[in-house]
Amino acid sequence: MEPQIVQLENVYVIGESRSMTLTKDKTIELWKSFKPKVKMIPERKDEYFYNLSIYPEGFEWNTFACDTCFTRWAAVHVPSNDEPPESMESFTLNGGLFAVFIHKGPARTFVRTLDTIFNEWLPNSLYDLDERPHFERMGPEYRMDDLNAEEEVWIPIK
Repeated sequence: MEPQIVQLENVYVIGESRSMTLTKDKTIELWKSFKPKVKMIPERKDEYFYNLSIYPEGFEWNTFACDTCFTRWAAVHVPSNDEPPESMESFTLNGGLFAVFIHKGPARTFVRTLDTIFNEWLPNSLYDLDERPHFERMGPEYRMDDLNAEEEVWIPIK
């Protein structure tokens, strides 16, 4: 699994966020709340949906526990850091270098992709993990249970 290495500018998003753990995962609840509100966002830069994960300082895949608290965002990319519609928030994803992988298959197999990235690719690459949000970018037709689903996996590196 070889990524594309991308230098990304700052990305402004509008969406909703929730604190959660893997044990008390609120991702489905978050997306069910956010998706119907997307039409309230007046202008978008693209048609993708952004699933951001903000991990605690010092995040390492091998020591990340099921009860470690992190923040997840359901969001869309907007042109500027404008005031969000009521009941939503804005966030600036700091740009920088990212390794971009493609996960193919349903969401339930996503952990295998992460395992390959963090236990095989990253230790054997010339890069280190950077302490910026990670995110997945999914097209408008993405369905988490689709056997042929594809999503981009953006891992911050330095």
